[in-house]
Amino acid sequence: MKWSVEFVAWWGAIVGTVALVLEIWKWWRSRASLRVSIFPKTHYADSFSAIEKTEHGETRQLIPHFRIEIANIGGSPTTLSLVSAISRYRRGLLGRSRKRAFSGTMGLDGMAFEPHDGQQLPRLLAPGETWQCRVKENSTASLVQAGKAWLRVLHSLSRKPLYRAFPLEDH
Repeated sequence: MKWSVEFVAWWGAIVGTVALVLEIWKWWRSRASLRVSIFPKTHYADSFSAIEKTEHGETRQLIPHFRIEIANIGGSPTTLSLVSAISRYRRGLLGRSRKRAFSGTMGLDGMAFEPHDGQQLPRLLAPGETWQCRVKENSTASLVQAGKAWLRVLHSLSRKPLYRAFPLEDH
């Protein structure tokens, strides 16, 4: 069988393009990627507002928290540098409906977030590793009055913050 020069050139171009696309896909999958989950109405035995003595024993008024779980689902390690809560809003014709181009912010600093393992940020997250913290639900009430409350996460391999909305339907 005789191969034409044109067929060999096309074959090489196709194989080279497929190899380039596969390399880009492998590089894209190997970067750090965070999955952020927020679970409302979580109660902890060590966080209560009052103890009442009744005839049947003690009752504790538990404080509801948001449990925040940040997992590195990518292939590279990254350093979590900041977790905070903010309320971002936009003034004008579109009001608070857009996520970008905000004219005002207010928020909770990282000290309002209690890590579960006791290790404060910054913290290195290896691939497959998870970091958890909690924040009191009532501490986000002032953020809701100003606009929608967002969790802001900064990590070392991204220049832009990662935002997740707090589930605040019941407030």
